[in-house]
Amino acid sequence: MVAFKVVDQGGKLSLQPGWVSRDLTSPLPPIVVNGLVFALAGGTAAKPAILYALDGKTGKELWNSGTTIAGHVLPTGGLSESASQLYLATADSTIYAFGIPIVSPALAAK
Repeated sequence: MVAFKVVDQGGKLSLQPGWVSRDLTSPLPPIVVNGLVFALAGGTAAKPAILYALDGKTGKELWNSGTTIAGHVLPTGGLSESASQLYLATADSTIYAFGIPIVSPALAAK
């Protein structure tokens, strides 16, 4: 996954690379909530999915789900967010919910 930033170069807008994430196994589209980028490595039948929380400005990994998710996510699956919760469903129809910090990491550091 690559993040780009919009830069004004003499009145013309252009895209410049901001940061690049680690390689993800079967990545699904990310979701951005409260300045955090949630990236999902969907995994495979032999390798469970892993959810990553990245700082939106730097791409620094802040957290990952480790071995919490027991299965893989189908390529047609994805992430959704509501009420400070992030949701995903694995191929065996198990639904996982993860809490999202309401305060951005930059504010929490102060």
